Formats: sequence, structure tokens, C-alpha cells
Amino acid sequence: MRHRDNTAAIGTDAGAALVLALVFLVAIGLVLSALVSLAGANLLNTSNLQGERNVEYAGDAAVDGAIQSVRHTAPGPSCPTFPSGPGQSLTVNGVTVVVQCTMYQPPNSWGRIVEFDACETVGAPFATCQADAIVKADVTFDDLPSGCTSPTSPPGCSYGSSWGTSMTIWNWIVERAVG
Repeated sequence: MRHRDNTAAIGTDAGAALVLALVFLVAIGLVLSALVSLAGANLLNTSNLQGERNVEYAGDAAVDGAIQSVRHTAPGPSCPTFPSGPGQSLTVNGVTVVVQCTMYQPPNSWGRIVEFDACETVGAPFATCQADAIVKADVTFDDLPSGCTSPTSPPGCSYGSSWGTSMTIWNWIVERAVG
């Protein structure tokens, strides 16, 4: 009885398919591990960006509310915080913010220049809020009735009869995106 020799002859390509399959599997494994790592990093970045977006949207909404709150109000000795009242704050998208402002009335002017600063530190002094602001806005309010150029021109115009008839937003800066 003769036994058949199953060993491959030297110099043939028998068994090459196994080597190619192993190389293919290793390459696919490396590509998949890189993709899984990239997906994990993207999931983490998505979460961080959503949190930052919520902070910026909260600051944006609070400044917009503060502008409308101050617009039709007679100027006082100090600029009110928004929401008004000591220790008051506004929560938007799970982020608590407060808006502080400073008001300036130029001489011989019939309007107000107001800087609004939204910050996450409730009860902080204005300088701290200004330094750590999420959103900053510079707004000019025109405090004369429509069609008036001064309190006496044309006749019948008077300063103080219409607060915030128009406004101009000169700057709207989202500090978090910049810094």
C-alpha cells in the first residue's frame, strides 16, 4: 500500500490563500479599531459641543430679553439686571444666566447707549460679569418720538414721552466661541 504525500512541493503557491486571508483580517481589524476610536472621539465632541451651544444660546436669549426689558423703560440712576431683582436668574437649556448692563447718556443726546453682558455668575459685580461674559451686546436706544430730531423739533416733540422708539445693535459678540 502506498501512502500519498500531502506536503506541498517547494516553490508552489499552495497555502498562499491562508496568508492572504490573515493579512486581510489584520488590515480590516486595524481599520475597524481606528473607526471605533474615531467614533468615540466624535461622540465625546458632540456632547461637548451641545453643552457649549446650550451656554451660548442661554446667553443669547438672556441678552435679547434684557434688551427688550430695558428698551421701553425710562433710564434710571443705574442699569437694571435681567431678570430684575437681587439673586434673580434665568435658566435656558439647563444653563443659569444673568444679564448685567451699564448705561450711558451722552450730553446733548436724546438716547441711551447700553452695554449688556450675559454671564453665568449670579450676583457677581458688573466688572466680573463683563470679564466672564458669554454674550456682549452694545445697543443704542432712541428716546424721541418717531419723526422728532430733538425735544423741540418739530414742535410737539418732548424727551421722555417715548422710550426706545428705535434701537441700533452695534455689536453682538459671543465670547465663548471667540475665546
